[in-house]
Amino acid sequence: MNNARSTVCRSLLLLAGFTAALAAWESATKPSAYAPAADLIRQLETMVKRMGEDLSAEADYGEDQQGRIVKDANTVIVIGQVLGVHDQEHRLKGAAAGIVSAAGKLAGCAGEFARAQSAWNELKMALSGRSDDKVEWKPTADVVALMKQVPIINNSLRRGVGGNRFAKTLDQSAAQAATLAAIAEVSGLDSAYCESDADLQLWRRVSAEMRDAAAAVAAAVRKEDQKEASAGLDRLVKSCDACHERFRNQ
Repeated sequence: MNNARSTVCRSLLLLAGFTAALAAWESATKPSAYAPAADLIRQLETMVKRMGEDLSAEADYGEDQQGRIVKDANTVIVIGQVLGVHDQEHRLKGAAAGIVSAAGKLAGCAGEFARAQSAWNELKMALSGRSDDKVEWKPTADVVALMKQVPIINNSLRRGVGGNRFAKTLDQSAAQAATLAAIAEVSGLDSAYCESDADLQLWRRVSAEMRDAAAAVAAAVRKEDQKEASAGLDRLVKSCDACHERFRNQ
């Protein structure tokens, strides 16, 4: 009996620690500090357009397209969440809840072309809709899909920041960096990979490091400072490596 009570007490303490840590994370940082609304909107519209291209013909809708839809739809969920709580005024503030809902439906039915196409149409319509519903600031997107998306966006960002393409891809790079920062911020709410309070603290730390590094890249891009943007990317890689060292195989 004593052992059972001890186990229950430990579980309750662990849950209390998770809850307190996540509550602190929720109120820590204003979105404008890491992901300007205009950059998030640009990336959202790019992804919605790309998903429409993937869903343009059933005959061409294979595993690659389905996998990309899953990753992009989950990323749009995150972007919608951050836009919904953003401290900057923007044209999608009233549409954010609908965007999150439609993107969630799309992520859940990506394996079925007809349903996915219908969900994408709903998502596209949500961009011009308005609702009094509030975005819930809680884990909503599939964190595994988000972690698979991170290196894809990061590789594209690195190509834009490096070499002679820098000046030509400023808007794209800023949008991608802001999106990585948003993914990091929202992922910090999710304890799916965490088995202990120590895990959660590490997860939050590397999420914050990733968010801040990505935000630094975005700020450097906007200043057209290629050297500083490259340094931010190096910090971003270090935060990803720290995460992989502990959580990658879970």
